[in-house]
Amino acid sequence: MRLWYVGPSLVQNNNISFNTSSNPAGILWGLGGGLAVFGTNGLIVQENHFEGNEIAGGGGVASVSNQGTLISKNIFFNNYAYIGGGVHVAESSGDIINANKFMGNAVDYYGGGIMIEECSPKIYNNLIFNNKATLNGGGIYIGDQNCEPQIVSNTIMADTAGIYGGGIFANSVSPRIMNSIIWGNVAPNGEQIYTLGGNTQVVYSDVQGGWPGQGNVSKEPMLRGDSLILSDSSSCIGAGTIFYPFGSTTVYCPSPCFLGNTRPSPLGTNPDLGACESLRYSPFVGLKRPFSDHIPRTYNLKQNYPNPFNPITNIEFQIPNSEFITLKVFNLQGQEVVTLVRAFLLAGDHSLKWDASGLASGVYYYGLETPQFCQTRKMLLIK
Repeated sequence: MRLWYVGPSLVQNNNISFNTSSNPAGILWGLGGGLAVFGTNGLIVQENHFEGNEIAGGGGVASVSNQGTLISKNIFFNNYAYIGGGVHVAESSGDIINANKFMGNAVDYYGGGIMIEECSPKIYNNLIFNNKATLNGGGIYIGDQNCEPQIVSNTIMADTAGIYGGGIFANSVSPRIMNSIIWGNVAPNGEQIYTLGGNTQVVYSDVQGGWPGQGNVSKEPMLRGDSLILSDSSSCIGAGTIFYPFGSTTVYCPSPCFLGNTRPSPLGTNPDLGACESLRYSPFVGLKRPFSDHIPRTYNLKQNYPNPFNPITNIEFQIPNSEFITLKVFNLQGQEVVTLVRAFLLAGDHSLKWDASGLASGVYYYGLETPQFCQTRKMLLIK
């Protein structure tokens, strides 16, 4: 499948499998074994299954020279390419690769799971495991120039490279890596991370063998079997950070996680490392973001319902951009009662339930604040 120079579009709920592009000599050629997108604006690729596709670049998906592509909640399984076994992203702007599963993909050269060239996508909440590169970057390859991708809250495990960077290979680029688990990857040189020039920065991550940077640890993640979900006794629980300033750029921890759970859980704590947030008791809120094709064009904080309420109410809001937001409740004196949300959220519709059991009856205000928007509404609690 190919999409060329189209506006906002949706590719959803497809099984795209066992496609091959080759020349008469049998050499794989071209881009995008399952899906090739070029020059698009606002494309959403979500909840698809890409399996067994073969091509030169981007065994599952190739995204080249696009703006604002969202690749989310897909499965990339056993795809093959020369570069970018699962996904190949090049010369694009504003791309987000979020909450995908990359498993068993392979390349002859670079980027068993993901290949990034000359662009700076946000790579959030992905499970990247058992991928293989004959040369470099078993999990992720980031290459050549003009690359400052954000690699946040990913689980990168058991990937293999034949020469450099079993987990991540960074070639003359400057990725910002945060809140991630990079463990059990294999390569002759740089099993977990290998850098060649550039300025790779890693903070608040679990890197086997250790890595310099604030908050980094080297401890067995302690997963639940093959699920890649943290066990209750894992030292990765609560070991992350909500945001971190990398020079002039502040990187935020995304919510929800790969499983759709609110991050951090409970609110007011530190987020877990890796793609999946453990569910711990929270007295305040359960935040949800339905995965749909609706990306709103404007901000909107809706009136809570029911209203009046006792003691549970629902609050819904829309944000047109992926950004850091806060949602707080105040009393009549303007004093903050509770922070319901303080997290980096993806663009779209969001909803939550608030349990006000611990508060007295009366009038309260709730306010949504982003770097671009602020709105407040009134609600009435009657017990």
